[in-house]
Amino acid sequence: MILRAMRARRIVRRSLDLPIGPVIAYGHPKTATTSAEAAISAVPGIRSFHAHVLQPKHFIWRRNNLAPPMPSGVCSEDNPPQWALADALAGSRPVRLVTLVRDPVAVQSSWFFYGMQRWLQSSRRINVDLIDEDTLYSLFHGIFPRDGILNWFDEEWCPLTGHDLEDLAGVASEGHAKIEFGPHRACVLSSKLEDETKSRILEDFLHLESGSIVFPRKNTAASRPHQETYGRIKAMISADTRLLDRVYGSRYARLLFSPDELDEFRSHWDGLAAEATKIDRSS
Repeated sequence: MILRAMRARRIVRRSLDLPIGPVIAYGHPKTATTSAEAAISAVPGIRSFHAHVLQPKHFIWRRNNLAPPMPSGVCSEDNPPQWALADALAGSRPVRLVTLVRDPVAVQSSWFFYGMQRWLQSSRRINVDLIDEDTLYSLFHGIFPRDGILNWFDEEWCPLTGHDLEDLAGVASEGHAKIEFGPHRACVLSSKLEDETKSRILEDFLHLESGSIVFPRKNTAASRPHQETYGRIKAMISADTRLLDRVYGSRYARLLFSPDELDEFRSHWDGLAAEATKIDRSS
């Protein structure tokens, strides 16, 4: 772990000397930060990193799948490069942050599905297809940090940048917002934007020529493994109207998404619930 941290610090130090130097795809898990990192990393002369948390108080020294979520729902991480990135943000050389926001209920369903090893606090990989309905329900309403996506900005992004969610009004109205903090800059954008639009926003943010950034093709639902189990999870979540009301009525949702977007999100989940009910009645 210590050797990995030392290696990460060397890499970050070198990236500070690049013309555009460190760009961090920084966001809550399952908000498309990986695709942003991949798109930026493909540009020659840019060193991009990926991080879910950058405040040292959220770093741990053990495997994160064995560490329970924090009371706020934010999950601590044990990835050594994050310590080097936190050091860089405390310095005087510019660092760029890129954060994406996505339908918070979709984030919950994806994070619950892909983080199953962590929710079961297992040191071994989990076959999600072997988990029964009752266990899925108890995990989702138990250890799973349902409010993590609602609190991530207040717990992580806002203290790091010194800005509040109100400073990101452009995300709901225009699909993106840019802010400065010290020598650093941050761009927050909606994952719902067309890839070409996201590319143009990031090219402008990073002062790159048009056509420099190309987002990788998305994984389609049909190619995702364990489709039946993932469908069961989405059906369970879509039937929880109190959860949907609370999430879409939250401060996070109201400040980062337009009323039309929230209506679109809610209609999607209501449609899934109706379809699940229809299937149950016919079986």
